[in-house]
Amino acid sequence: MDFLLELFNIVLQILQTIFVQNFNCKYELMLLAVSSENKECLLTGDMNCNYLVNSDHKDLKTILASFGLKQLITSPTRIADPDNDIICSNVPQNIYSVKAISAGLSNHELIGCACKLNNVKLQPKNMNYLSKLCKLQSPSIL
Repeated sequence: MDFLLELFNIVLQILQTIFVQNFNCKYELMLLAVSSENKECLLTGDMNCNYLVNSDHKDLKTILASFGLKQLITSPTRIADPDNDIICSNVPQNIYSVKAISAGLSNHELIGCACKLNNVKLQPKNMNYLSKLCKLQSPSIL
């Protein structure tokens, strides 16, 4: 019986390793596709990863860091676990505020962020359509 339990645990560890490697590979490919567009990226979600402990999920943290994504939440977002939900950005200076708010109905805090708007003011253009219209018409019609 102990042999079967040990064998089951070994098989379970192998399957978990394969799943994690497969997930990390697909995750990295997705981030590569997003980063190739050279746009601001805001990544949010529940990654079951404790960002407050450096040794936890180092492979995932390495992937995010390699794409210039910085975790912006600095406090635990789960009641029972020390895991954090994530809000990562490759342009953290464009994030005005990040909050974790007690939702009361879940073991997760509600997370949110406010982004700065990048409004570009264009210089006014003077357009003179009447003069163009008059030049197109022949003088005999006028």
